[in-house]
Parts: sequence; C-alpha cells; structure tokens
Amino acid sequence: MAILRDNLSLKLFALFLAMLLEVYFYSPDNSVTEKLLASVELRNVPNNLMVISPVGGVRNVSIALTVRGPAPVVQQLKRENLRYIIDLPPGITDSYLEYVKPEQLTLGSSGVRVIDFSPPILDLKFDTVIRKELLVIVPQRGEPADGYRLKKLNIRPVSVIARGPESELSGVGVVETQPLEINEIREPRQAEVALVPPGVHTLLDVNVVHVDVLVSPVVAERTFDGLPIDVKSEKGGGATVSPATATVVVSGPTADLNQLDAAKIKISVDAASAGEGSHMLPLTATLPEGFEVESVSPEAAEVVVIKDKSGKSNSRAGAEGNG
Repeated sequence: MAILRDNLSLKLFALFLAMLLEVYFYSPDNSVTEKLLASVELRNVPNNLMVISPVGGVRNVSIALTVRGPAPVVQQLKRENLRYIIDLPPGITDSYLEYVKPEQLTLGSSGVRVIDFSPPILDLKFDTVIRKELLVIVPQRGEPADGYRLKKLNIRPVSVIARGPESELSGVGVVETQPLEINEIREPRQAEVALVPPGVHTLLDVNVVHVDVLVSPVVAERTFDGLPIDVKSEKGGGATVSPATATVVVSGPTADLNQLDAAKIKISVDAASAGEGSHMLPLTATLPEGFEVESVSPEAAEVVVIKDKSGKSNSRAGAEGNG
C-alpha cells in the first residue's frame, strides 16, 4: 500500500494529462479534412485478358477520397500508398462492374472517416491479349545536304515483339519510330530513336532501336568542251594532232563537280613510240581523284610525226604540234 501511496498525486496527474491528450487527439479542434488517392489493384486477372477501359488500363485507375480525422493520422495516410483491392470472380470475359466500398480501404485509426469518394462504380472492360512480331519502320524528317542522298538505313533490331489487346494489334504489321532527323547531313552517323507503340495498351519488348544512317554523294555528269590535246612524243621530236581539242564528259559528286576547274582535266595522246608519218591514236583523259571519265570525244585523233634526216623527230614540228 505504501508503494501505491508514493507519488500518488503525480501518477494521477499524469493519467489526467493522458486523458486530456486523447480527448484532444480525437476532438473536432484537432480534426482535418483532406483529399487522398487510392490506386486500384486487380487480383485474379486471367492470363489471356487485359484491361482496356478505362484508357491506360487499371494502372491508371484510382479512387479519389475525401477523409476526415485526427491531423497526425491523416498526414501519415497522405504519405502512404493507399490501395483499393478488387478480387475478380472466376469466369470474367469482357467486362466487370465494381461498386466501390470505402470500408475495403485500410485507413489506419478508426478515427479516420471517408466522407466522400469518386467514382462510385468502376466499369472495367477486358480484351484478349496477343503477341505479334512487327517490322520496324523509321520515317525521316528533312533532306541530306545538297549534292548528297540517303543511301540506306541499317536498323537494329529490324523487328520487335508486341504484346497487347487484340483490338489494337489485329491487322497491324509494322511499328514506327519517332521521325529521324537527317536534315543537312553529309556523312554517315549513328542514332537511337524511340519506338511509338501502335496503341495505348500495347507493350513492346524494346523501347528504342539503333540506326546506322548511310549517305553518299549524288553522282552527276558535266561536259567540258574545247580541252586542248597534249601530244607526248619522243625526246627532241615533234608531232601535230588533229583535231587540236576534245570534249570530255565527267561524272562525280554534284557538289564537287560544280567546282571542278577545266584546267585540271588533262587530255593527251601518246606518240612516243610512233614512227614517222600519220597515225590514229587514242586519247586519254586524266582527272583529279574522285571523278570518272564517262566519255572522250573524239576517241582518237590523227597524229603526224615528222623526223629530220638524222632520224630524229623534227623539233620545229613538235613545237608546232604542241602549240
């Protein structure tokens, strides 16, 4: 008894404070009203079905709650991941109605009450799940730089596996990426582009593809007229050529071809091993690197080699022929 009497007044005071705190904790003065969201979780969904309505599937479905209760408890609930669990019955086919029951929510203390919620009914629609291989298509935006063309796109992977509702994938054979920017490019490059699923409920086994962008110069032709023909004769000799000029058709990248100087194109005929007299010899065109000869006109020219009495070619004639 002595133990009970010791500090009895302090113990009674502590008990009185605890009762006051509890009364205040649940009193209207300490109550708050807050809006919360509870995510919907479906259980027992058949493996061959998926939710297609509401749009985005059940992962985008939530219930808006208005609750009232002690401020500390409500603030704690705001930090928690509230869930509303629906156990689907057997035999679900294409639809299911759930009448929302707020009492299925675990809200912690009994001092918290649900005073409003929305929506009152969840109307769920289902569709059959299918898997399908889709060919990847990469649309392009823009054009390569002037004088260049898009040669090829190497796409990795070339196809992907899609999983989604039959209503979205039936009749679909391809999947596109975001547009690939190729404007003003003039050399090969690599890029990653995101795939665009063919429907809001369809999932792809990969989200991006890798693309090798290959470009090449546009090949064009240009004609050069009146190019002088150079005669190559033996040392100290000379020769004349007829006609004295030729026409050459050159092919190459458009941008470079427009800048090609005619002085860099050399037309020649080799008469170094030709004896005295008249000869029809082929013309040869020499071009800077990166260009090709499409044609030389005429293909051959008449070369007259003149030698003096010593057996050497007449240097005067050679000078005349090379003039």
